[in-house]
Amino acid sequence: MTVSFAIAVSLAFASGAASAVEQRKVVPAAFVGEWNFEPALCGSQDGEGRLVIHTDHVEFYESAGPVLQVLVESPVQIFVIAQLQGEGQVWRSVRRWHLSADGRQLTDEPGAGAWVRHRCPKPGAL
Repeated sequence: MTVSFAIAVSLAFASGAASAVEQRKVVPAAFVGEWNFEPALCGSQDGEGRLVIHTDHVEFYESAGPVLQVLVESPVQIFVIAQLQGEGQVWRSVRRWHLSADGRQLTDEPGAGAWVRHRCPKPGAL
């Protein structure tokens, strides 16, 4: 068990959702798509708040990489462990993602603090 995975499992147990945690290799469909701090920047490469979630990899503003592990706490809350690369460095990232009740906002908790991103419309869906 990797250290990052052990931390995520510990956090899942600490949240009280341990009995419901499901381990996966892919991100659930409800989380897949483009997200951004600023809805006006959706569909562009601009903005530091851009996040594109695929089932098997993630793309941030200046880093991207494959999803290594997903812990599903509930249909609206997951931990994602990814191997990110950007600006000449490689690191492992553990994040907790929580969807709003309507699925239009994603709270991203990379450790300390939290950021809320807005779901971007799918291209051509305007």
